[in-house]
Amino acid sequence: MLSRQVINLNKDHILGVGYHKTTYIHPHNSSLCIKVPFFQNDIDLKRELSYRKVREKRGQDSLLLPAYYGTALTNKGLGYVFERIHDYNGKNSLSLKEFLKLYQKECGNPAFIDMLRKMLANLKQTWFAEKIVTSDTDPVNFMVQETAPAQYVIRIVDNIGTPVLIPLAFYFDFIAERRIKRYWARFLKSLDTLLPLQIDSQDIFRDLY
Repeated sequence: MLSRQVINLNKDHILGVGYHKTTYIHPHNSSLCIKVPFFQNDIDLKRELSYRKVREKRGQDSLLLPAYYGTALTNKGLGYVFERIHDYNGKNSLSLKEFLKLYQKECGNPAFIDMLRKMLANLKQTWFAEKIVTSDTDPVNFMVQETAPAQYVIRIVDNIGTPVLIPLAFYFDFIAERRIKRYWARFLKSLDTLLPLQIDSQDIFRDLY
């Protein structure tokens, strides 16, 4: 729902700048963020909102996707209000790519590998159960949220939906499942490139394909 109050955003509120939009922390509610596209007919955002509308009509909830709360007027243009993915302590969650880079030295630690394997197994189980359709598998589109000390979940935050003209995967679960299987394999391959060369990715991805 569009709020009539104009929300003033400035550079101090910026969480990130992408190819299509700038994401700001909501200045009145730190649990929310506002995405302001560079162009109002941004096709990626329209695709995501269209997909969310279909899921809502079908009564499909999601633990993976950030909640969407509607639009808001800002001094930067029309904004779209979403749940802000942040850690239990209020810090910004890291993208999966940033997380693996930050903890790269830990990739040889059996405890870390076990934790990562469990995070990915949980992601796979939830992704397939919720039948989330995505258009990309880049690790920057996945956020690692620390929900409690050393407790992590992976969330999908971008490239949600599909660019195909007739998105049958939105309406037919068996098509969505077939698509997710392909994209899951691509996702693991993209993670493989981020791991140190001395790490056996098959040890991490064991039983995940």
